[in-house]
Amino acid sequence: IRVKFSDGHWWSFHPQALLINLDTLPLERKELIEQSANIQQEALGCYVPVHPTFKFQISDQVAAHSNDAYSGLAGVVIGTEQAGIDVRFWDGDWRSFHPQALLIKVEEPPEGFFPINDIFKFQIGDEAAVLSNLELARRMATEERSWNDEMDPYVGQIGVVIGTDPVGPGIRVNFSDGQRWSFQPQSLFIKKEEPPEGFVDFDVTSKFLNGDQVVVRNSLEVVRVLTEEEVGWEEEMGAYVGQVGKLMGADSVGPGIRVKFSDGHCLSFHQRTLFSKMSTPSLARKEEDYGEYVEEARQRQEAFGGFAGANYLHREITGERW
Repeated sequence: IRVKFSDGHWWSFHPQALLINLDTLPLERKELIEQSANIQQEALGCYVPVHPTFKFQISDQVAAHSNDAYSGLAGVVIGTEQAGIDVRFWDGDWRSFHPQALLIKVEEPPEGFFPINDIFKFQIGDEAAVLSNLELARRMATEERSWNDEMDPYVGQIGVVIGTDPVGPGIRVNFSDGQRWSFQPQSLFIKKEEPPEGFVDFDVTSKFLNGDQVVVRNSLEVVRVLTEEEVGWEEEMGAYVGQVGKLMGADSVGPGIRVKFSDGHCLSFHQRTLFSKMSTPSLARKEEDYGEYVEEARQRQEAFGGFAGANYLHREITGERW
């Protein structure tokens, strides 16, 4: 920035080495610079990408994620009429960007929640919080996933992810009143419950043994919504949220997993509501390791031609065929 001084000398300075006397500027210019100057202090925040059809507006706070010197810098939109989006940065510099080279600033997520921009990273059973900024949430809606006025009361609310739309980028969320709506991924914050130490997400495609330890998730709302949907919910099941039990097998129909608890109750929960104990099944397990399940397996097998020993027992319980 070239600056001329009262003695006639002029020198070039880096923009960050200068302060501007706002009192000497026209009011419109003064307000714009004050707004731009505040962006540096507000730059730390939550930024998300937007759908290609999103319409930026003047004064939107954005951050560049282009592959150049501007990447990661925060600014404010000052123009949208040309092919690009004009952005002024806190140091007074400005540049035009392609819309997809910008992230838009949203509110800070609730404690424990975070933005997730990839639709394939959502999981059934995640808790989802909707943006509390109604105007921005509406703008994020697309033609494929339009906004319904009846969705207005659910901004800022927390629900449970129950799936994705068969067409388009919609994430389906179930709320406590039973109402379900689909939202753009960028208009949601997600909370994922971490499994207890020594446990992992239950994976029905992996081998599991009757008698393996499982633990029910801690969120009553998540457990209730998922189990009620496809398995069946009874009020007594709420008492077992966060409790450890033994796996007793899978329901013949649906995603239900039967779990036996220390008090003798055996209940079916949706597989997405469970964590399983990390273990490596061993072919060398002895019959006594299976406890009550060994005798049951033996009796059932003897009724169909005889019992073939410990190795066959292992295959019987893990569900392998040979």
